Amino acid sequence: MASAASLKFLKELPSLDEMQIVMGNLKSHGQQGAAIIGVAYVEHALERLLSRMFIPMNKEDQKRLFDGSAGGILGCLNAKIRIAYAIGIFGNDIYGNLKLLNAIRNVFAHSLHKLDFSAPELGKDVSRLTAINVFKNADGSEIVLGDTFDAFVWNVAALHGILSALADHPGFKIRIDFPHS
Repeated sequence: MASAASLKFLKELPSLDEMQIVMGNLKSHGQQGAAIIGVAYVEHALERLLSRMFIPMNKEDQKRLFDGSAGGILGCLNAKIRIAYAIGIFGNDIYGNLKLLNAIRNVFAHSLHKLDFSAPELGKDVSRLTAINVFKNADGSEIVLGDTFDAFVWNVAALHGILSALADHPGFKIRIDFPHS
């Protein structure tokens, strides 16, 4: 079977600057685009973090592990989330947030319904995301979220930031979870 030329976009990553621009302007992609693209960025950060935990591997072994289009055993976000939780990278809070993000992304990617974040069911799911609760404004006050779409984007950005920081800074503590008040 011939390979699709567009698969190169799954293999070749944008530059760090390009990634920062996309994450900083996530809402400009619309609600469906933000759900799919934002969670893809979270998945990429989780893959980088998992790679850091494993022994160094050659490109073929990396592909067999992470490449979903090649049947990699960690080729989907759900598998990455579950293995990261199973080996103790994060606890129940982040695990639950990541599973919710994956479910929301899948709804936007695979539903035949015209959806946006005003759907009550999506609002209920987004209200259960707690990643942004870790952060405060510079003056120490709570971050005030706008509508459900804002809350989703802020939580995606928070989880992406947490996972990226852990992947990029080997000195950081690996076992993470959200503090309970």
